[in-house]
Amino acid sequence: MEPGKSHARADGSAGATTGAVMNVSLRIERAQAYLYAIVTGVFSLAGARRVSLRILGTCAEHGLGKVLIDIRALQGTMSTLDDFEWAAFLAAEHGRRVAEGLPPLRFVILGNRPLLRPASPVAKAAGDVAEDRFGENVMVNRGLDVRSTTEPGQAIDWLGIRPAREDLGLQGASRHPEA
Repeated sequence: MEPGKSHARADGSAGATTGAVMNVSLRIERAQAYLYAIVTGVFSLAGARRVSLRILGTCAEHGLGKVLIDIRALQGTMSTLDDFEWAAFLAAEHGRRVAEGLPPLRFVILGNRPLLRPASPVAKAAGDVAEDRFGENVMVNRGLDVRSTTEPGQAIDWLGIRPAREDLGLQGASRHPEA
């Protein structure tokens, strides 16, 4: 499939898929080397879990190993407990699928504050002014290859991809060819 083309819908027609889950909507676009998942609506833990299952299922269905989850348009806030529970859920589901023989995935979560929180006072005192990566740390500690960022360029560079479409708002100075 050519970059910028999205995968076939359940009815066999070509195009992006969109699905409402609770107050969370998901649009999935597939490029040659990665899955681009755009999450919109209002955050809910139940919605985040359902969207995660769809993302994992789509990756398995199409044999994709890299995922960019774009939550920049997702509204609301995520409590520390919700952050922990969603991160642990995604890591556990991914781990279960890997144990069943699917290849491990590499994720990047591209978001804005308040869903990606500013650095904690401890991190700021240590000179780290990046996002609070609590959810990322939960996932990494459970074996997930993941990074979270507010910068599109960092997201695409870390995955080692080039955006399939320039209008997705992912323009950046990626030094990596799409593979």
